[in-house]
Amino acid sequence: MIKLPDPQQYDDPIRYFRDSHGVVGAVLDRFSKLVDAARKVGVRTSFETSPEWQELLEFFVRVAPIHEMDEERALFPVVLEKVTHIGFQSPTAPNRFIHEQHTIMQQRSKALLALWEGYLIQQSLSIEDEKRFLDIADELVKLYHEHITMENQIIYTAANDNLLTPPERIAIMLMIRELHSERTVMPVIGFENTIYDPLAEHGDDTAVSKTIIDSDEESDDEETEN
Repeated sequence: MIKLPDPQQYDDPIRYFRDSHGVVGAVLDRFSKLVDAARKVGVRTSFETSPEWQELLEFFVRVAPIHEMDEERALFPVVLEKVTHIGFQSPTAPNRFIHEQHTIMQQRSKALLALWEGYLIQQSLSIEDEKRFLDIADELVKLYHEHITMENQIIYTAANDNLLTPPERIAIMLMIRELHSERTVMPVIGFENTIYDPLAEHGDDTAVSKTIIDSDEESDDEETEN
């Protein structure tokens, strides 16, 4: 199984999150190529001849959510404590928060895995299900590319350059390590119900910025990424 970086090997949470995105991006590239090939030869034929579907789909359903839960539980509460109007999405979709995107990506991933597992049981796939699989896969790839870009360029950059103090970095990294220790004995379940909801903290008037993070506060303990 493809794994995320080991948080025990990191001292800085932003570097850990960026490297986790590197793993997700590499898997996404493999997945995109497989989807393109399936579009040419047919999804059923691809299922029959490409065993890596299992590994990639299980990554998106079982491993990628671990990274997203790390963000939701360890990083975002600290960031949103300082900046309550974060631009999590593009100007064309101002009403979608990043935690909502996490949920949507997980739902789409589960739908793809269900179609794959249905094929394994029945050894058949209807034309309608082939089209549905490709449509959902295309949406998932688009969502992940957009999601990773926005987090890297906006959330992580602002957190690294302006928001997080050295003690906060240490606290976030310790929490991530603790979360991963818990997961060694507890599977990731109910992801949609465990995500961090900024509206619960700041009320319904928490606005979604159409541009980038705009913070009036600047930390005296600025630390740039090495």
